[in-house]
Amino acid sequence: METDIVGSLNEDQQRALVQVQEVTGAANPQREIAELRKANWDVQTALQAIFDESATVPMPGGSHGSNSRIEQMELDDSLQRGSTRRAPASAYASTPQPGLNLFRALAYPFSLTLSLFTFVLRIVGFPLRVIGVPLPRLPHISLIGALTFFNRARRPGGDIDDPRAAALRWVRQLEEETGAVSIGRVRELEKGAEIEGETKGKETLSSGILPNFFIGSYEEALRAAQRELRILCVIIVSEEHDDVAPFKRNVLANEEVVNALTEHNFIVWGGDIRDQEAYQASLKLAATTYPFVAFVSLLPPPSTRSSSTSTASQLSVVSRLNPLSPGAFVTHISHTVIPRAQPFLQRLRAAEQQRARERQLREEQDRAFEESMRRDGERIRAAREREREAEERAAQEAERERLKQEDEKRREHHRRDREMWRRWARKNLVPDEPAQGVRVTVRIPSGQRRMRVFPASASVKAIYAFVETLSIPPDQSPADDPVSPPEGYEHEWGFELATTFPRVLVPCEEEKAVGDVEVLRGGVVLVVEKSTDEDGENDEDEDEDEDDEE
Repeated sequence: METDIVGSLNEDQQRALVQVQEVTGAANPQREIAELRKANWDVQTALQAIFDESATVPMPGGSHGSNSRIEQMELDDSLQRGSTRRAPASAYASTPQPGLNLFRALAYPFSLTLSLFTFVLRIVGFPLRVIGVPLPRLPHISLIGALTFFNRARRPGGDIDDPRAAALRWVRQLEEETGAVSIGRVRELEKGAEIEGETKGKETLSSGILPNFFIGSYEEALRAAQRELRILCVIIVSEEHDDVAPFKRNVLANEEVVNALTEHNFIVWGGDIRDQEAYQASLKLAATTYPFVAFVSLLPPPSTRSSSTSTASQLSVVSRLNPLSPGAFVTHISHTVIPRAQPFLQRLRAAEQQRARERQLREEQDRAFEESMRRDGERIRAAREREREAEERAAQEAERERLKQEDEKRREHHRRDREMWRRWARKNLVPDEPAQGVRVTVRIPSGQRRMRVFPASASVKAIYAFVETLSIPPDQSPADDPVSPPEGYEHEWGFELATTFPRVLVPCEEEKAVGDVEVLRGGVVLVVEKSTDEDGENDEDEDEDEDDEE
C-alpha cells in the first residue's frame, strides 16, 4: 500500500518526501505525504507542521472513529451553578515548548543539508545496488526527531504499557492500599468460597469492597458506555498529591459510594497519571487537580437539548468533580449526574428496545414466512410426488395392459396356427385306416379312449399327429383342411405316449414305422402323458371332441 502511494507521486514530490523523511526519521510516509499536500509540497512548511504536531501525545491503540468522537466531546456545564461553559475538551492536548521549537529552528538548516547529502548518496548508490555491488543502507538520521523522542520520554506517562495490564495493575494496587476488594473479584471469591468451602474467602469479603472497575483502555471504556447506554465514571489520581491516599481509603472504598455507582449501573474506569493511558485521559478531560473524577455519557447535541424527543447523541462530559468526601460524591451523582444523563439514556434505551422489538417482530415474521413457504413447498413437493407416483402407476398399468394384450394376441395367433396345423396334419400326416394293420387305442387324460388302425408302414409320428387331431372341433370338415402348414409355425408336441403296464415310452420318431415298434405289434393301449401345456386349451378341446363323439 505504501509503495503504491509513493509510486503515484511525481519526481519533485518524491524528492520532497525524501527530504521530510530524512529530517523526521519516519518509516511510514502517510503522515508526511498528508502534511506535504496540506503545505502544497513545501518542505519547510510541512516540517514545521509535523514538529508542532509532535508536541502532542498521540493516542495508541484507539480507532480513528473513536478519536473523532472523543475530539468532539464537550463538557456540558450549562446546568451547574456558578460555572461557565467550557470549550470542548480535545483528545490531543498540546503543550507549548518554546525552547525546543527554537532549537528546531536553529537546527533546521543543518538537518536539511544532511538530508540532501543523504538523498544524493542514495541516488548514486541505487544503480550500484542494481548491478550487484553490496552497499550498506544509510540509516534515517534526524536530529530533531531524536530530540522530539527524548522530550516525549520526559513526560509523565511516557512509558508504553498495555492499557489492560496498566488498569489491572492499578486496581490491584488500590486493593492492597485500601484492604478492600473490587466487586468483580468479590464475585470470583464468592464462587471460590462456595466451591472450596474455605473460610479465607469469607474473611476477605468482609474487609470491604471497591467499585467494579473496567479493565481495559480509556477508549474501550468510552465505547462500552456508548454501546451499552451507560454512564462512565472516570477516576484519575496522582500519587504526588496528598489528597489521593485519603480519597482512596475514604471515598473509593466507601459502601455508599460503591452502592451508588452499582445501583445506577455505572462503568467505572480509573488510573494513575504515571501510566500512559491515564495521562492521556487526563489531557482529554482537562484534569487540573487530583484526585479527579469525570462523568461521561451520551447527551443530545446542544442545539437539540431543549427537545425531549430527539435521540441524536454524542459522548459528552456530564460533569467534573474533585470529591474529598463520600457524601459529596454520592450527592453529586444523585443530584447532578443522574438528572442530566439518565432521562436521555432512558429515551435511548426505549428507542433501542423498540428497535429490538421491531427487529424481533421482523425476525418472527420472517421465520413465520419462511415456515409458511417451507410448508407450502412441502405440500407442493408432496402433491408433485403423488402426481408422479400416479403417473408411474398409470404408466405401469398401461404397460401391463399392453403386454397383456400383446400376449393375448400372441396366444390367439399361436392357437389359430396350431389349429391350422392340426387340420393340416389330419389331412397330410394321419393315414387312412386300412382293412388290416396295427390297432392303437389312445387313452386321453380325461379317461376316454380313441381307437384307430394304422398301416404297419406308417411312422410313429402319425400316431402323435392322430392324438393332435382329436382337438379339432367337429364342425370343421376334413374337406376344408389346408394343404400346407401355417407359415413360420413350428409345432411342438405337448405330450408323450407310453404303454400302461409295463410302462414303455413310445417316442415320436418319424423314420421309425409302427410295425417296427415291438410294443405296438398286435395292438396296444397308449396313454397320453402331458409334458407341456402351452395354450392351456388342449384338454378342453379333447374333452369337447370326446363329448361330441359320444
